[in-house]
Amino acid sequence: METGLPDTTSPAADEGTKLHQVMNDMIMQGKSSIVLTDAQQDMINWCLERVEALKWQECRIMCEQFIDLKWLHPTIGGGTADLVLVEDYAKAIVVDFKFGRGKVQSVHRNLQLACYAEGIRKQYDLASVEVCILQPALDFVDLAPHSNSNVEQARDIASRTQNPEAALVPGVHCLYCKASGQCPAQMALAEKQPEAIPATTAENVALLPMSTISDFVAHIEDCGFERILAAMRSRLYIAVTTGYEDDNWTLGAGRPRRGWTDDAVPILQELVAAKGVSPNEIWTAPELKSPAQIEKIVGKSKAVKEKLEPAISVTAGEPKLERKSTAKDGGKDA
Repeated sequence: METGLPDTTSPAADEGTKLHQVMNDMIMQGKSSIVLTDAQQDMINWCLERVEALKWQECRIMCEQFIDLKWLHPTIGGGTADLVLVEDYAKAIVVDFKFGRGKVQSVHRNLQLACYAEGIRKQYDLASVEVCILQPALDFVDLAPHSNSNVEQARDIASRTQNPEAALVPGVHCLYCKASGQCPAQMALAEKQPEAIPATTAENVALLPMSTISDFVAHIEDCGFERILAAMRSRLYIAVTTGYEDDNWTLGAGRPRRGWTDDAVPILQELVAAKGVSPNEIWTAPELKSPAQIEKIVGKSKAVKEKLEPAISVTAGEPKLERKSTAKDGGKDA
């Protein structure tokens, strides 16, 4: 049903592609020419710190690693893992970077990662493999041993795609299908769904009747709901920061911010001069460039980090609203 339909993209998908490329550049070359916003650079730095913590002395590092999966089913062919840390005949960690802001499936339910991990295990004759998801926007790290118990699902799914008589099975995957909205099984199920939007989750939006989606989006625009939500969130934030106690919300730690100490200038000038760069390049008049911008010039080697350490000050970021039910210290969605 997807045959002939155009590929589509979105700002979020484009950002994800861009940040994956930067991670590849930084891990393999220690630098990237791609320009990022401060928020994007923060996400990259967060991922790099976690990758550094995952590494061990004997591991080899492979970015954008193609993994052969034809043994699983010929139509699957293979896939590309964001990052693989591997020690032949010993162990590996397969890492997936998620740069979105929506909650993702845990590694235990991620069929794609399970297939990659099993492919790596076979390719390098490994005793153990772990799978890991890194999602900086949610400060989310999910690391667990790989279990091949669900890999057979992929073989079954691939087999059914080759059978013209196979039943169409609507589900969460409809969100990623280009034929979503044209599939007769999806539409038949959609007509049975309750039209009460409050009971709808992001995962089953694709299964709502299109007329319901159309009406609701129009309603959101007409009533200015997004502006109302922003205003409510702002008032709630102020209330919680000034002592209001609530069963739903608490204050979480904000992302730390890096700045410069008072004696940073001579240190930065020395570092850029060693790179053959004019000392004036440390400025974006009238201020010093940010630590992330300076790192693009001088790199992130161990020697550079040691030189920069006395020049960098770290301050706590702005506290952020956090749902108690999803807080990292425990909760039904933790």
